[in-house]
Amino acid sequence: MLEIKAFVRVNIVDKVLQVLEAAGISNITVIDVRAIWTDKRERPREMHYSMELAERYMSVAKVETLVRDADCDRVIELIREAARTGRPGDGMVYALPVRSAVHVRTGRRDEDALSLGIGIVLEIPSLSPKIVSLSLAS
Repeated sequence: MLEIKAFVRVNIVDKVLQVLEAAGISNITVIDVRAIWTDKRERPREMHYSMELAERYMSVAKVETLVRDADCDRVIELIREAARTGRPGDGMVYALPVRSAVHVRTGRRDEDALSLGIGIVLEIPSLSPKIVSLSLAS
């Protein structure tokens, strides 16, 4: 099992959710977060100083879901295609291994818990995440 975390533009999150739901994924969490934009190489050249400060702390949506290993690449690609605008700041997608999942109400475990969606407790081992960047260098 893998936990997929995607950081996407807030104005694109509905499109991402529609694509995931159409693919049959129902265990989705969305959280509003603030991203810190620190990579100077990714900043648009035409950005003015005042815009630089405003854009450094960008509002983004964090979309999380838990998937079977076999579905990981397909789900990452669905998110990437839905979230991509081609501009810097499109976001990032991570896939992290999940050692165990337990559905709180039923006690179902691991892949059996995936079909139930909400109420899952995750144990994530401290391994390096698989990272996919959505921002493309121009």
